Amino acid sequence: MTAIPISHIMNSSTRFSDCFFPKKEPVMLNQITSDYLITLNKIEHLQKQTGHFELEFPQQAYTRTAQGELFFLKDFFLKKSSVNISKHNRFAPFPLHTHDFVELSYMLKGHSEQIVNNERVLLNQGDILLINSGCHHSIAPLGEEDILINLIFDLGKIDTTWFEKLESSQKFLFTFLLHPGEHQTSQYVIFFGQSNTDVLTVFDSLLNKYFTTEHFSTYLVHYYLTILLIELLSNTKFDVRGNTNMKNTQLFELFFQIDKHFNEISLDQLARQFHYNNNYLSGMIKRFTGKTLSEIINEKRVQRAAFLLENTDLRIEDILDDLHLKNKGFFYKIFKEHYQQTPIQYRKKKQTSS
Repeated sequence: MTAIPISHIMNSSTRFSDCFFPKKEPVMLNQITSDYLITLNKIEHLQKQTGHFELEFPQQAYTRTAQGELFFLKDFFLKKSSVNISKHNRFAPFPLHTHDFVELSYMLKGHSEQIVNNERVLLNQGDILLINSGCHHSIAPLGEEDILINLIFDLGKIDTTWFEKLESSQKFLFTFLLHPGEHQTSQYVIFFGQSNTDVLTVFDSLLNKYFTTEHFSTYLVHYYLTILLIELLSNTKFDVRGNTNMKNTQLFELFFQIDKHFNEISLDQLARQFHYNNNYLSGMIKRFTGKTLSEIINEKRVQRAAFLLENTDLRIEDILDDLHLKNKGFFYKIFKEHYQQTPIQYRKKKQTSS
């Protein structure tokens, strides 16, 4: 990180928060939010003096396990709102704990060292840690220039209609991380926000709306959270970690292969690659996606075709070559089923509207 010259800090026309959060292009955090995040609160003052953890939550916010571990409760933190955002208090270690909700931890500035399910995790600036319910984690003391944001939310109250638009591998990741049931395990994901600066922009905008009392800020927070989840799952590099089992790992790789190689993939190839019986694999894909492999492949083909029709001057024959299709009649059939118009009609309509 580039050091800020002392002359810049001492300039009377410069706010301290401008030094603490070096300006980016464009500037994301507003003054209210940045001032709030850098200012020491009561707990931080105590922890800075003593170095000891201070539990700031009332007794109804948590229980303790038989081992004495803190277990934080969704019913308390999400009682009044479906989204709860807070700054992690600095200067003292946060002890081992778990909770019954999904948590996003955003490393806004600096670094954070955590232990998640007995594994050491180092978050760098821009990283976002998604912790599933049931994960056990502790957090090493943050320094004065380390700003970690905790965001928890009730998925049942968030618009997830966009979920159906995700690629199969992204949809699978979303399902086994955020939905309770047989596929959920104590897993966590590190998203590398620097790989997608739109994520950082959205998260900063989300913080601005949450920590100010603007009109409609509650509604805007929900919209920004939806956009944030879409950006994380569709456009951001990530690393799945934790108590994964072989089945989950293979399934994720399976859907990734389908997304990446839909033009040339077949059920036989996938079955051989992942050592499954054809019928079993076909049923498993249907169970997780609600579609057969053929339906998934055809859907991806027409989506690719629509993109090429709208953004290039390629002939239909060239588009068929790109899709590895030889049967023009079949292509027209599946395209019309998906878009209720022929490829030529689709192109003309898009050209007219633009």
